[in-house]
Amino acid sequence: MASLSPAAAASPKRLRVYSSAAAADGDSLNGTGSGKRVGTHNGSFHCDEALGCFLIRLTSQFAGADVVRTRDSQILDTLDAVLDVGGVYEPSRHRYDHHQKGFSEVFGHGFNTKLSSAGLVYKHFGKEIIAKELGVSEDHEDVHRLYLAIYKSFVEV
Repeated sequence: MASLSPAAAASPKRLRVYSSAAAADGDSLNGTGSGKRVGTHNGSFHCDEALGCFLIRLTSQFAGADVVRTRDSQILDTLDAVLDVGGVYEPSRHRYDHHQKGFSEVFGHGFNTKLSSAGLVYKHFGKEIIAKELGVSEDHEDVHRLYLAIYKSFVEV
């Protein structure tokens, strides 16, 4: 498998995490991030939201995004993407929670396990991430094959 793309290897993305309402205020950012902000819950963290935040920051749209950790719905409403908190799964608004009553989203492709927030991010951005890291287009034959294999071996488990 290929190593990191030249662009990814040449410019590491600095992760900035904010866990208070004051720090989550856009005016307090010092401009070193992408300007995008991704939210997840504060308190104890789990592999689910940690992997989800890592994955979404590998996308073109959220590269270098700052991570805001809060459960404050007013702050969450201002963020560009929200993972594992907020009680909403709405990909068009980049809301990826799986805790709400009646949630039943699965990956498909023969997999029937209900998705975590990391799984939701992977479902919507996995092919883009793989293609970007390999330096090929999303429709390259290896991308779909890796998309399924990575899900089976690393995301679903």
